[in-house]
Amino acid sequence: MKAFVFVNDKASAYKRYKKGDIPAQFVYGISQLEKMGYEIKVGEGKLLTDLIAFFRFKPNLFFMPFTKRKTIAFYALSKLFLFKTKFAGWLHLDIFSQPNGRIKKIIHSIFLPILKIYLRSIDRLFFLSEKTRMEMIANYHFSEEKCHFIPWGGDKNFYFPFSKEECTGNIISTGRENRDLPCVFKSIDNSNVIIDIYTSDRSLPDTYKNKNEEIKINKGFWPYKELLEKVSSTKCMIIPLKKEKIDYCVGLSSLIEAISLGRPVIATYNPYWYIDIEKEGIGYFIYENTPDEWNVALEKIEQDHNMVSSMSQRAKYIFNKKCDFSITEELIGKHITNLFTN
Repeated sequence: MKAFVFVNDKASAYKRYKKGDIPAQFVYGISQLEKMGYEIKVGEGKLLTDLIAFFRFKPNLFFMPFTKRKTIAFYALSKLFLFKTKFAGWLHLDIFSQPNGRIKKIIHSIFLPILKIYLRSIDRLFFLSEKTRMEMIANYHFSEEKCHFIPWGGDKNFYFPFSKEECTGNIISTGRENRDLPCVFKSIDNSNVIIDIYTSDRSLPDTYKNKNEEIKINKGFWPYKELLEKVSSTKCMIIPLKKEKIDYCVGLSSLIEAISLGRPVIATYNPYWYIDIEKEGIGYFIYENTPDEWNVALEKIEQDHNMVSSMSQRAKYIFNKKCDFSITEELIGKHITNLFTN
């Protein structure tokens, strides 16, 4: 069996995964296809080059870690030449939303009916969230039998060497996507809380202030393992999200990273996550995203070391029970196998 993997990043994530620089969850199931004995060919992220490679490879499976609009070209090619290729992939958010720019919007409106037909024709669609799955089924009449929620977990073998028992370091933030750090800064301007900020957002100020001092914001890019070393030494991970951007699983990768390392979490409430950090006893949700809410939660973490330790142990338990990537791989394997047997 042969699988062609569509990528949109010049296969950067796959190459980093094969070198051992990032965990398996960031290739969204390619690791499972390898375990199942598939001959894997990963695209280069160049549409014409990849179309030619796809035509020559004639795969049994076309696999998409990210289902993009341009993958319709591969589907059209497979139908034109009567390939028996099955199509399966992850749909992270509403792919039907309008792009920015006048020309792009016009093109989008023209091709929208074709896009809907294509997505309904895909053999299997995987979702990071049951909420997203149900929205797509309700709004766009997708087949329930083709759509599957798969809990996206963390690679246990990758994270194990970084796991530590002590939770003595500062609170930390390492995420970059749609983060609302200014709200957090306001919450601690009269507090002793120190948060280690690691971000690629150059628009943020160089420093922020708490009650006692001015603290540097670390800006730039760091190797993933270097950031894990920092997270593993902290007492808590914060995931402050812009409320207006919460229409998909934004922040999930940071959440899984924290749980994998046994770290409590304070996060803006995201109904698309499959883990309820309050119900599971591993953190606090911030529902209104106000400075006062953030201050209360941060002070609880800062002052109650026994609670932090208890949350840490609970996070490790939840990781093994619900967030281990082996669960994700098992479900992907089951659905792919069923695709060729039913």
